[in-house]
Amino acid sequence: MITWEPWRSVPADLGISAQSAVQPAYSNAAITNGAQDDYINRFAKSVASSGLDTVYIRYAHEMNGTWYPWSNDSEGYVKAWQHIVTLFRNAGAKNAKFVYAPNPSLYQNDDTWTKRFWQYYPGESYVDYVGSTMINFGSDPCPSIPCTGATKGYSVALFKQRISKMYTLTKKEIIISEMNTALQNDTASWLNDLSSYVAEKDSHIHGVVLSQAPSRGAAQMKTGNLSWNISDEPNLYPVLKQLMTASTK
Repeated sequence: MITWEPWRSVPADLGISAQSAVQPAYSNAAITNGAQDDYINRFAKSVASSGLDTVYIRYAHEMNGTWYPWSNDSEGYVKAWQHIVTLFRNAGAKNAKFVYAPNPSLYQNDDTWTKRFWQYYPGESYVDYVGSTMINFGSDPCPSIPCTGATKGYSVALFKQRISKMYTLTKKEIIISEMNTALQNDTASWLNDLSSYVAEKDSHIHGVVLSQAPSRGAAQMKTGNLSWNISDEPNLYPVLKQLMTASTK
């Protein structure tokens, strides 16, 4: 899976407003109007000739949030997405599968979240899978959706509610496209819960991506534990192996 971000990365410590500002060269409108076609076509041809059966592309993820520049214009986002998929198809990149990956935004109620989900949705024929970020920040546990205030201890059960909604809305298989959990006393239990969920026959989970990159949010959020390098915790390897087995059901 490739996470493909249309921007020039902004230092996280500059804050959300700087990070989310529109960048004209990479804006939705610029992409739709062909400003990046040369690059996109080269990328598509490299995917087509890669010899890989499948290349999953998580393009401009978490678009339903407010912290990335591509979120500023939902209609433009849809047009840019459709333009990119069309270029890939014209390049013969049949092995490219596009993953529409909104944020589960557990701080929003269901109606608000669903409205934002549809605003950016590129259309059934342009989306192969639906993805979801799944991060437990490890602070005090949140009892239910919406999770308000500073509470960002998100259980697997809460994510399950929102991810199940994604499948209900689209009937597309789900990829947990960015998964992390804070390292704390109950980390093994949280990962076990995730394994059990993924293994469920009707979970519609196609795969799980364990993301170990440091969080940009560490410079912007004053809650939770954003240290989640599981390679530092050999005691967690057995439960990770169990999760891998579950995700290949």
